[in-house]
Amino acid sequence: MILYLVLFTLLMWAVGHFAWGPINAMMQKRQDKVNGDIDHAQKARSDAEDNQKKTAAALADSKNQAISIIAEAQKRGSAQEDAIMKQAHAAAAATQAAAEKDAAQARQDALAHAKDDIASLSVEIASKMINKELDASAHQQLINSYIKGLDDHGKA
Repeated sequence: MILYLVLFTLLMWAVGHFAWGPINAMMQKRQDKVNGDIDHAQKARSDAEDNQKKTAAALADSKNQAISIIAEAQKRGSAQEDAIMKQAHAAAAATQAAAEKDAAQARQDALAHAKDDIASLSVEIASKMINKELDASAHQQLINSYIKGLDDHGKA
């Protein structure tokens, strides 16, 4: 039994001296590698979270820019609409003014034509009066027909 005890002790010493150091070193390397992988995974996760936050911020910024671009486009569209409406109103006013001017000119022309007609009627009446001697009732009848002729020309 002592022999087994001595052999066991020698075997334990040999294992401890020759095998325990390399096994311990190998286990330490394995532990360092696992710790390094864990650290690397945590760093990668942290970087991914940072990138996700940056992406979310960029997306929000892009959305805000899109909203501002749309608002600016709507503002420009409204301004163009207002400008077009002002041009249309100005054109309509110019057309109305031209029509009123044309109407006034036509009225002036009609009045001038009416004056010419009145003058010719006056000359005609005067020539009739010269050619014919009138009594009071014929004179009144001639005046009434002259006034009626003026009213007819004024309505036309």
